[in-house]
Amino acid sequence: LKLFKPRQQAKRTDYLQWDEYFMSLAFLSAMRSKDPSTQVGACIVSQDNKIVSMGYNGMPVGLSDDDIPWTKNQEDVLQNKSFYVCHAELNAVINKNVLSLQDCRMYTTLFPCHECAKVIIQSGIKEIVYFDDKKANFCDEFTVKTQTKRENVMTWDEYFMSLAIVTSMRSKDPCMQVGACIVNAKNRVIALGYNGFPDGLSDEDLPWTKFQEDPLQNKNHYVIHAEQNAILNKNQMNLDQCRIYTTLFPCNECARYIIQSGIKEVIYLNAKSFEKTSYAASKIMLTKAKTLSKDWEEIYN
Repeated sequence: LKLFKPRQQAKRTDYLQWDEYFMSLAFLSAMRSKDPSTQVGACIVSQDNKIVSMGYNGMPVGLSDDDIPWTKNQEDVLQNKSFYVCHAELNAVINKNVLSLQDCRMYTTLFPCHECAKVIIQSGIKEIVYFDDKKANFCDEFTVKTQTKRENVMTWDEYFMSLAIVTSMRSKDPCMQVGACIVNAKNRVIALGYNGFPDGLSDEDLPWTKFQEDPLQNKNHYVIHAEQNAILNKNQMNLDQCRIYTTLFPCNECARYIIQSGIKEVIYLNAKSFEKTSYAASKIMLTKAKTLSKDWEEIYN
């Protein structure tokens, strides 16, 4: 094998560290909460840094956010939200798509209460990383007579695309950072991925350059795309009927992964020119496979 020539471009150094990344996902999840006073998010991670589950505090599935009280410290005991709300940590544990959480770690925006602590211990989680902002409970210290659910809540689409964007910030690619988020029909996150080298390969030893005379100096031969990583990182058996949110329209290689895995919808933030052969081929394959592809701007404009 030829030795690599000195590279003209090194890896990006201002990427999110693992702890920063996982805590950011927990904070993003908290933004889905409709609780008007305290929004909490949690993220569970495996030993090999794979996302296992996420959750935020909210009412149980099937209960209307408009019919159940969001108040606290009321004279009428049944008007206290604490009897109804599922905490972020509990939701994250229940939402898991793996058989066991043994030796996982949890990132949470608020130190867990005693009820959540029991669930965490019993589920096998061995480490808790918390961002304990004491002001988070400031509003709960007062009796609130009339308080309804929070209205300025992230939509599901905004939440999942935000997860993809934050995930892209883990990429060490100096030119292009791409993120992807796979979601099932129940709106549970199945996998996240970003573009980078395969596990076990040093970011220092392989080239980040492109269009070099020596073909072995081209990063394209080594980098795994965000969509591919997300599919390979999945935490359930199959991806049938899932949808993928990605910061960039998938190339033809990723389109093959997407179609073969059973994903039925692609929501993308940006699109390269469809005149490029790889993206034109991707568009053809996705269309013929009846895999929906939606431009983010068309959804929100």
